[in-house]
Amino acid sequence: MLVERIAALGDKTALGELDRRHGMTLYAIAYTLLLDSEASDVAVAAALRALWRQAASFDPRMGTAAAWMAELTRRAARERVRGPLAARRTAPVRRLVTPGPRPRWRRVARLMRVAVARVARFAAAVALPALLPR
Repeated sequence: MLVERIAALGDKTALGELDRRHGMTLYAIAYTLLLDSEASDVAVAAALRALWRQAASFDPRMGTAAAWMAELTRRAARERVRGPLAARRTAPVRRLVTPGPRPRWRRVARLMRVAVARVARFAAAVALPALLPR
């Protein structure tokens, strides 16, 4: 098993083989959450680094290696999403003027961005798995 080879021997070729076999699936998972190709690449790379560091903690009785790698990818994608927001939340906020009501066009633009993101996530979740080779 490739994960066991990584844990026991630090086998880089086994990591490359896992990336070759499951990389596109992991990318599809990350893209579904992030909707950005560059951020998805970074999330998959972070997941593979986590796999490299945590390979010894993998327990085949708890599930398959593919499911474990998918969860590592989801965690990495969530961290990419939360990272900038968490930094903004902890930074002090100074307002010079009190905000008034938001213009209507801003609310409409925000709702359109949210709707487009939801449609893109749905399309990625439905279309990408159908297009990926098995």
